Amino acid sequence: MRILVLILLCSVARGQGVTTPATLAALQTQAAEAREQNRTTEAVYLYREALKLQPSWSEGWWYLGTLLYDQNSYIPARDALVRLVQLEPKAPSPAWALLGLSEFETKNYSEALRHFEHSFVNEARDNPFARATRYHAAMLLTKSGQFELALKRLAEISAPDTETPEIVRAIGVAALRMPILAIDLPKAQQELADAVGHAVFDGNVRREKEADAKFRALLAQYPKRPELHYLYGASLLTSDPQAAIREFQTEIQISPRHVPARLQIAFEYLKEGEPAKALPLARQATTIDPASFVARAAAGQALIDTGDLKGGIVELEKARTLAPESPETHMKLASAYAQAGRNQDAAREREIFAKLRNLIHSGAQQR
Repeated sequence: MRILVLILLCSVARGQGVTTPATLAALQTQAAEAREQNRTTEAVYLYREALKLQPSWSEGWWYLGTLLYDQNSYIPARDALVRLVQLEPKAPSPAWALLGLSEFETKNYSEALRHFEHSFVNEARDNPFARATRYHAAMLLTKSGQFELALKRLAEISAPDTETPEIVRAIGVAALRMPILAIDLPKAQQELADAVGHAVFDGNVRREKEADAKFRALLAQYPKRPELHYLYGASLLTSDPQAAIREFQTEIQISPRHVPARLQIAFEYLKEGEPAKALPLARQATTIDPASFVARAAAGQALIDTGDLKGGIVELEKARTLAPESPETHMKLASAYAQAGRNQDAAREREIFAKLRNLIHSGAQQR
């Protein structure tokens, strides 16, 4: 009876164009009680009625969105959460995360990925959405061909207690560079993807011996399978750089246009102080993938280290254009400009570098 009275009072209030504070407060209380007692359908109705009276009620949009999402009503959940973030552009990360998850379910993948990335800013370590958002974001990055970033997101949620079949398969699909959602992977490819995922996962959580054994078993079974030698090489970089280089070289023989393998070798040569060996590999990478800012950065550093400061600056500037959010590129440019006597340009790049690093550091502190 009390709910019926509230509904009638809401109808009268809307008809008169006024909001009765007592009626609104009572309706909000009833909505909260229904939600807390798992009377979901009733709670959804009450939150909607309250939001008709007070559309600026951010908390109401949040609870309405979560209730609808739990009911698998993804389109209305998305709409409620859009209203929330419009009202609160600095809404907590769970709001952006749940909005992205709702958009993922409605196959609005570009918006979902954008909102997932937004949710990572200021995200606390104990955020219950952290794992789900990174997992879903990684799947979308994989689908769009951004394999390295996908693997980075999956590494962020890799821990001894997170070795779920879903995360393992997502890692395997990204590592094998398959531009497909892990949840859509054909059955015939699942066994290989899962095996690769387990090997990479072991490396993520520093189970080096287990990772090595699994990669050796994979290579014994699939000696010519693209990506496997590259992945094994990446796992060896810290413990045995020369063996890693050999694996990368084998990968290039199997996959002649493999850019990451070339770049891994180039960076290893740069680290060893052999830029002349690094330069041709970096140049090949820029030819194969002119839009790779990592390849441009490698070529720029190799040119500078071999004495071509002007050419190196040109490549680093291209890298900056391709990835203006990369702090390392700005720092390298600052150093190059300073060597060239371009002190104002060097100061500008150092300032940008400092701002980007502060943003990253402040975000890491809040995670």
